[in-house]
Amino acid sequence: MKKILAGLLVAGLVSAAIAADAPSAGKAYPFQLSLVTPVAIVDQANSVNGLRINLIYGANENATGLDIGIVNRTMNDKHGPAVGLVNMIGNDASGAQLGAVNWTAGEVTGVQVAALNWACGDVTGAQGGLVNMAKGDAGIQEGWINLVCGASHHQAGLVNWAGAINGAQVGVINVSSDVTGIQFGGINYTDTLAGLQIGLINVAWGKDSMWKVLPIVNANW
Repeated sequence: MKKILAGLLVAGLVSAAIAADAPSAGKAYPFQLSLVTPVAIVDQANSVNGLRINLIYGANENATGLDIGIVNRTMNDKHGPAVGLVNMIGNDASGAQLGAVNWTAGEVTGVQVAALNWACGDVTGAQGGLVNMAKGDAGIQEGWINLVCGASHHQAGLVNWAGAINGAQVGVINVSSDVTGIQFGGINYTDTLAGLQIGLINVAWGKDSMWKVLPIVNANW
């Protein structure tokens, strides 16, 4: 979690630099104040490169800089920090998302911190919350339930599930199709193991040995 909070700080410091290079659709404006879209200073078809304040709900094509509001919606790309109850991004996101629910339809480069974090693409960075989900690959996931369809480098939670692990899974229940590294928990399961399992029950079902299920320690190199 310390790494995630540090990422938030870094994202805030670099948001101004990102704004200079970020693409925009339609016209781009430096400031947005929205009550409930379309009741806003800047039309939702335009972009904002600067500060967005969404008192209840605000939407724009692209956004670069800082978002503050209850519901912050970006229909295309979002660059920079977003702080709100709900942060919704229709394509790729870079920077930090802090809220109760973070949803990104594309890739995340940075961090998501919320009760529910959902990325439909890859997460190059970290997710921290109660439930973390990534449809692509993910760097770090820390929460109660961590789910990634692709590969992950690190998962720590009560329940961890990944298509592949290239690093470590730490939790009560750890499940992965392919583990290169370590699983540490109560119940560890993988199809393919190139590394170590430490737990009460360790299952490496694809292991070329009769010792596929072992207590305490299971290994395959």
